[in-house]
Amino acid sequence: MQAKWMRKRSHSIKSPLRWIGLVVTAAVCIFTFNTTAMAALEGSAGNTIIRNTVTVNYEDGGGTAQTPISATIDVTVNTIDVAPTVVSFSPSPGTTDGTGSTETYDVVIRTNSNGPAVITLAATDGSATNITLDTANPPSLASGGTLFLGATVVDPTDSNGTSTIADGTNITLEVPNDGGLPSDTAATGGSSGDGVINGLTAGDTVYLHDGTDYFGPFTIPASGVSDPATGSGTTAQPGSLTLTNDSGSDISITIAPGWMILEAKTDTMTVTQGVVAVPTTAASWNTTVTATMNGNDGSGTVTTNATGAVLTVSKYVRNVTDPNGSGTAQTISVSGSSYTFFESGVSGDPGDTLEYALVIENGSLGATQDVIATDPVPTYTTLSTFTGGYGGSSGTGSGSDVFAVVDDGNDSYPMTVADTDNESGTLGAANAEGTAAGSTLTFYLGDGGEDSSDTGGTLQTGESITVVYRVTID
Repeated sequence: MQAKWMRKRSHSIKSPLRWIGLVVTAAVCIFTFNTTAMAALEGSAGNTIIRNTVTVNYEDGGGTAQTPISATIDVTVNTIDVAPTVVSFSPSPGTTDGTGSTETYDVVIRTNSNGPAVITLAATDGSATNITLDTANPPSLASGGTLFLGATVVDPTDSNGTSTIADGTNITLEVPNDGGLPSDTAATGGSSGDGVINGLTAGDTVYLHDGTDYFGPFTIPASGVSDPATGSGTTAQPGSLTLTNDSGSDISITIAPGWMILEAKTDTMTVTQGVVAVPTTAASWNTTVTATMNGNDGSGTVTTNATGAVLTVSKYVRNVTDPNGSGTAQTISVSGSSYTFFESGVSGDPGDTLEYALVIENGSLGATQDVIATDPVPTYTTLSTFTGGYGGSSGTGSGSDVFAVVDDGNDSYPMTVADTDNESGTLGAANAEGTAAGSTLTFYLGDGGEDSSDTGGTLQTGESITVVYRVTID
């Protein structure tokens, strides 16, 4: 009987693997789970490696401890598709001057996802008021319509807790290991130690998000990324991110595991003005930018105020020698003095001096540019020039002689017959082709008008400019 029992015992000792298998199957309390790897938190980062290792300790039949055996399983957290945020437009609102002019905006896009992903962008015009949109030139984005944004979360190993991060100073946060997968431009590719962790790298702008509020912006400085290999042990070694507070003020926060670290990028959008219907009435349109992450849309809208530009010109005359006129009278101030001009009904004798006034006004909502007025010396007259200033004694017409005055209601400036001499930086310049009938008088009017470059100046909305010159009836 004893021999039979010994044979059974001996047989049992010779089959240790079978014994171990039974123990593992029965889950007797001689093994332990190592759960020191990062737990799967709500809002865990995409690409986070959840590593779980079972370890079995045992002794042989003689009571000698054997090398523990283990088995490890890794699970990777998925990146969740969440609508991005169109954070801001700068400037807002924008303004364009003149048909066909453009406005350029800086558009900030921020991810709200738990991991890196490509965000697609689209921009559309709409809600036009008093303007026909330029459908041939729709809004364009410098990015071409795609941005790659990274994101991660604060790891449970982080111990910062309550922190005051002074403006311009750094804080280093532990973040989950990303397995080396994302590069700085795509969710695939990349490797451990490449200076990119979950799509975040030096130079990126990020915000901290506690589930309710956003804090930042922060910038990742050079060498601010630790991207270690996952290793073969019982935990997936966390990486780290160093963030510089670029918000312009101190930030006091209590950082907790699971806080999101979200990248924001700035794209450039250009919109083109169409045709304003009524230049004296306000015009505007809206441009909407839509940011999409795999079907989840976030959007923002900016208004562009458009201004049309239209000038009006009126011409008047008075007889300086023998004042008369039966038409509508108009009082015009020149060099601080007021004179009565007429739209019609003025007559004169040979030898009488006539004075013409050109009144150019910008009554629209937009600035006009390159304003150039030309007026011929009337038939049967000779242009008057003045050696003693406008209104002084008549001369023979040398190159430095004055033939006209330009006045904007605040300042006035005499204009000479000489070509390529720039008279006034704010009122413009002029020249006379000659003094005989038919000679062309050219006025480069407004701010920046230049005779030397034959360039007209600018008249802002509400500005008016008056030109006067004299002729003698032959």
